Order: sequence, then structure tokens, then C-alpha cells
Amino acid sequence: MEELEDLDEKVKNLVFFLNTLPTVKTIGSCQGHDDGGETGEYYHPFITFYCKNNKVMSFLASLDSAYLDENELSDICLDCRKHLPHLQAKWAIYANWVTDKKVTIEEYKANKHSKFTLKGHKANKQKGYVIFSLKPRSCSFVKASDIWDDLKEILKYYIWEWKRVQKNW
Repeated sequence: MEELEDLDEKVKNLVFFLNTLPTVKTIGSCQGHDDGGETGEYYHPFITFYCKNNKVMSFLASLDSAYLDENELSDICLDCRKHLPHLQAKWAIYANWVTDKKVTIEEYKANKHSKFTLKGHKANKQKGYVIFSLKPRSCSFVKASDIWDDLKEILKYYIWEWKRVQKNW
């Protein structure tokens, strides 16, 4: 798990929450910086994490409900619709990398060329870890500070949805 006291302020609460979920461990995060930060490479907010539980991953992927059109929304209960986040950017969870051991964020960055594959994901059920990232699509915002409120919206939605889905597990 990443050092929680060193987290960027805008992403801190969401990282704390994710680390409370079963089998989720964050390994890196950044709130994004309008100037790219110290190294000039961190324009995008992101949270990178492991998750070995399919139900928890389904829960996390439920963020996609924020982008349903009117016809699709009619299939969702009214109470659920009220709690969908109102997001400025288009956020998604990306599967990045499959490995057979836990890695540090430095090891992950050094091996970005090892992309996730469906075949690898199936193999992961037996022995490995899939590393995921929650991040916005780069074409869906101009600068990081424009979407910092999205991090609060995502957290608020996840807290509400987590309470709801746990009743059915």
C-alpha cells in the first residue's frame, strides 16, 4: 500500500476509501497538476491499485453508470439515479498490467510496455494480480484542476453504492 501520509490532498479521501475495500490496495496516486508537477509528467489525476475480488471490481466499475443515456437510465431505480455522480471528465477503470507478484509503483512504471490482456486476466485468477487505474480520459478535460471536484463526486457515489451493494452480498 502506498504511504498514505504522502498523498496529494485532492485524491487522499478517495485513496483512503479504496483501501478499505476487500482485496483493494493502492500502489500509487496523483491528483494531477496543471503544470505536470515536478517531473512534468503528471497532468492527469489517477489512482493505481490491485484488486483480486471480482465483486469489488464490478462495484468499482459501476462508475460507468454516470454515463448512461436516458433510455439506459430508465432501467435503474429512481433512488440510484439520484446518487449518480455528476462528473466533468469521462472517468474509467483501466486494467493495466498482469503480474504474478505484488510490485511497487516504481516497478510498475518501469514495465508499462507489459499491457493487460484478456488471456492474462484469465490466468490471473489462479496466480496473479491485475493492476488497475482509475483515471479520466485525457481528451475529456483540459487541466487537472478543472476536474478535482470529480474526485469528491466519485467518492460520494462509491460510499453510497458500497452501502447499497453490501446488502445484496
